Amino acid sequence: HNNLAGALHAITEINDKSDGIWDDVLPDTTIVYEWYNSDYSAAIAMQQAIECVTTAFGGTWADVVLGPYGSGLTMSSQLVLSTYDVPQISYAATSPTLSDTNEYPTFSRTPPSDAYQGIASVDVISNVFGWKNVISVSGADGYSAAGAIAFERSALAEGVVLSRSLQVNERPSYSSLTTAVNAIVSSNTRIVFMMAQASTSGLILREAYSQGVFGSDSGYVWFLTDAATTAMGTVLSSMTLTDPCPDCGEVADAPPAMTEAECAAAMKGAVGMSPVTDFSGMSSIYAAWTSRFASQVDTVGADPSAGGVCADAVSALSGDSGTSMTNAPMGDTCVCSSEVDSAGRPLWQLDHDGDASTADRCSGMAYSTGYMNGYAPYAYDGIVAFAQAADFVVDATDSSSFDNDLLLAAMRSNVTFEGVTGQVEFTNRKGDNQGDREVGVAYNIINHDGNDFQTLTYVGMWTVDAGLAYTDDDYSFIWPTSDGSKPDDKITLEACPVNYYGIGGTACTVCPDGAYNPNSGNTYTIDDCVCSPGFYGAGGFDCSACPDGTYTAEFGSADQSACAKSLKVCLLVPSYRTSTGAYDSGGHNRLAGAVHAINEINDKSDGIWDDLLPDTTIVYE
Repeated sequence: HNNLAGALHAITEINDKSDGIWDDVLPDTTIVYEWYNSDYSAAIAMQQAIECVTTAFGGTWADVVLGPYGSGLTMSSQLVLSTYDVPQISYAATSPTLSDTNEYPTFSRTPPSDAYQGIASVDVISNVFGWKNVISVSGADGYSAAGAIAFERSALAEGVVLSRSLQVNERPSYSSLTTAVNAIVSSNTRIVFMMAQASTSGLILREAYSQGVFGSDSGYVWFLTDAATTAMGTVLSSMTLTDPCPDCGEVADAPPAMTEAECAAAMKGAVGMSPVTDFSGMSSIYAAWTSRFASQVDTVGADPSAGGVCADAVSALSGDSGTSMTNAPMGDTCVCSSEVDSAGRPLWQLDHDGDASTADRCSGMAYSTGYMNGYAPYAYDGIVAFAQAADFVVDATDSSSFDNDLLLAAMRSNVTFEGVTGQVEFTNRKGDNQGDREVGVAYNIINHDGNDFQTLTYVGMWTVDAGLAYTDDDYSFIWPTSDGSKPDDKITLEACPVNYYGIGGTACTVCPDGAYNPNSGNTYTIDDCVCSPGFYGAGGFDCSACPDGTYTAEFGSADQSACAKSLKVCLLVPSYRTSTGAYDSGGHNRLAGAVHAINEINDKSDGIWDDLLPDTTIVYE
């Protein structure tokens, strides 16, 4: 309702040439519109896109299309609209996948791509906090996976080391969840960027809490993106329900359910971002626009006998959804708004059940409550952007009709204005005229204090041009440490001993049989385990024993040819008395005598024992 209301408000203000608002845009042209309910369905959105380019406006087609809501629906409808070269602009589709102009050639959008969440996170991690090591964990859906890729690319460009790149399904098996978080535990990095849908985010945090890498004093800082920060109630449900995901496996395999108090405390020190909903710091016209928006006539349905809104709407209007209402049946005590689109279809009177025998229900906006969601301003600016492009085409061609190619070209190259969400234009900084918006991009940066789970502390605003600007220059971030200090991005671990590999501490693994790492430290991998004496191969898990009767005394022999015919000798010669702590000089002499014999026999050029074992080497331990 808010999104539709934002678009309709722009159309009304552009068409009104006496209100002093956009009066010079399309001065001799009227915007007409038809409304379609995409019903949050990709299939329905595609069908409606077909209608927009076939039967809409009496078969004369739409010049442009605004919407639908969501990236998946937008991708579906763009398959149709791009085929007919119809420009499409979104007020809510934010997947980075839509930036591909080969796949989605007529698409533009007023909100920023989710790629910017990754860019913003890297900027804050690296340039605000000075951390250079990070773990990335994401869901496998389009929003999460594409956003994580953008984050990782930005991290690479900024010189931030990606210690782990992890991905889980949107409804992950509990075993895969455990494996993913184990990888966080085994890393020595304590900064975790997470981009996943709200329910998946809750499952990941729940598993992380059970493994000790998420919590008030854990020392691990989690960066959250808007899918989680704008749906904290859903995140909380995934963390507290006994059976949070029936599709994920047996309840017994789920990480232990948390209490709400535990969830709130564990969130201490989390950092993240949320969409900007108050654009007053970015647009000089935003405050005046919100006042005009709120002063419109309510469309929620009126009670002609008692006055005010319909009785059944009162409870709906008091909830968080604020201005939306869909629960008031038409009748003597409830009359729906009579507003219709250009095809005569009611905007705020809906057949809610597909049954013509039951009364329609009233649905609309209670502007007077002052509630407005974050996407209504983007919908408003989307219509203004289309109007600006159309105005340019009219001036350039002096035509009353709109060529689709010219409209799209004008959108990409000529539209530039201060909208209610800030500066709007679509030519990107590489100069290749993508439909992404690269100016006026901003996010709220938030920090959690560990008290109420769903309350996030607003720290400041990050913009693509200026980075993070604090609301309070003296703000001190809250961190997940016992003393409140900012954690280091890496844990200093005890070195792995000889014959092990890993990052240190408990994350050390013994080399496989037949392989050996002669070094100790924190940076060795399986590749540093070379083949031991008596073995040959590439190292690691690829070491084979020399054939019977042969041996190599060298470390790291790559080929079987290194395995020579050998006589293997064990030397049992004492040289140190543990009981007294004294060396035994006699033992040293005996050992030296034995080794001397071995060396002279093995040397076939010294004239001593050269005819003894001429093709065999004596090796010894």
